[in-house]
Amino acid sequence: MCNHRRLLLEEASDGRNFAFWPLKRYNHNVVINWLLKGSAGCADSVWSNTVLAAYLYQLMGNSNAYAGYVEAAQGISTLFVALPAGWLADRGSKSSVVWWAGTSVPLAIGTAAFAVVYGVAHSQASERAVCFATLAASLCLWGAVQAVQNGVAQALYADSIRAGERSRFYSISFSVGMLASTLGPLVTIVIFLSHGAAPFFSRGDEDVGWSLPVLRNVFLAGLGLEIFPAICMLCFRDRCALEKREPSPPGGSINAVTTSSAPAVTATQTDAASAETSSTEGQPGEVPQHRLAHLVPHIVFASNLLLGLASGMTIKVGGPNLHVSYPGRMVGQAPFHCAPGVSPMKPT
Repeated sequence: MCNHRRLLLEEASDGRNFAFWPLKRYNHNVVINWLLKGSAGCADSVWSNTVLAAYLYQLMGNSNAYAGYVEAAQGISTLFVALPAGWLADRGSKSSVVWWAGTSVPLAIGTAAFAVVYGVAHSQASERAVCFATLAASLCLWGAVQAVQNGVAQALYADSIRAGERSRFYSISFSVGMLASTLGPLVTIVIFLSHGAAPFFSRGDEDVGWSLPVLRNVFLAGLGLEIFPAICMLCFRDRCALEKREPSPPGGSINAVTTSSAPAVTATQTDAASAETSSTEGQPGEVPQHRLAHLVPHIVFASNLLLGLASGMTIKVGGPNLHVSYPGRMVGQAPFHCAPGVSPMKPT
């Protein structure tokens, strides 16, 4: 406990900790990442995870295909940007890569907002094709931003956590993102209700209001919230990383000395190396590497790939004509589309 408190005091004294109460005890990059996860999770769940597919479905003549096209464009953009961004971050400054991605967010917001407003104001097929092309280009830019948010920013987050505590801090980050993603749909519900949409528990015959103007307003509200993640991306600092201060693996110092062919190892150097090794033994996170540990990146990659393919084929693209009803009330078009070919049910 004393060592833990001493490390916190040392980090606070050299400017690595967050500057404002009540989070002064935590590293600056750690707090910024929490804020990024929370704000991005809330903003994305308002427009990208709810109304994007429904908007495109209605805009492009009740076709699922266009939602699939933009999702594919966004995913491909993420794929092609993630590797070069990681390469640049490893050979330069991680915070600089995140900063440049943050500065591109206003452009992504502007192009997406223009496409959404233009699509509602123009009803001709050629004009809506322009809207779709602009929106697809915007989502490609969003894919690049998300590649940095979920890659380089998270690497800098890991570098800012002491060895032995990363599991706990990653659990906190995941929980913050999940909690924020539940707040976005609540904001969407409030906006729909404010536009006259009937609540799901109503038993009347009111129109739920899933029209293009209402979808546009929800879309714009979500895009407005994206300003906060952009600000967070400008606030990461390389100097707050703790990567160089982490304890070395057991035996690391001894191997570095004994394998050197330069000066001979003195007794004093051997004793110092042994003392350093014994001081690191038993610390959290200092465990021998499992013989199958090299498979972990491949398993994570395969898992993410399968989840991405599955969610792209079911949640976003499958059957936006799904309706939900119960006796005496047809609720209307659902924001999440699960089963293709489901016909609206007549109210009973």
